[in-house]
Amino acid sequence: SARTMRDLYDRSSRRPLAVPKLWLIDDLLEKEIRRCKNKDDYVRLLEVPVLRLCPFLVSFKRRLKLFERIVTTDRVSIQGENSQNPFNTNPLKPGIPIRITRGRILEDGLA
Repeated sequence: SARTMRDLYDRSSRRPLAVPKLWLIDDLLEKEIRRCKNKDDYVRLLEVPVLRLCPFLVSFKRRLKLFERIVTTDRVSIQGENSQNPFNTNPLKPGIPIRITRGRILEDGLA
């Protein structure tokens, strides 16, 4: 049935069969995203069959929110937090200053 849904969605993206909101299921994965506490929980959500087989059923904003949470939790675990809380147990580690030259963006990015 997932293959049939995907085929219908592909057909509808070329020549609309219905309004685009028809393909979205309200509140899909919303509770699961709220329950996540760390990066591993968010990454496990990517393995949910609906995201693997029919990602178009989940709104783009919700998929973007999931991606942002994965990146943010990963960044905080590596770099630390930029918090004004004096009791912060994971302070922001100092960054590495870099200089990017406009004419050499590709070379500077690969260096």
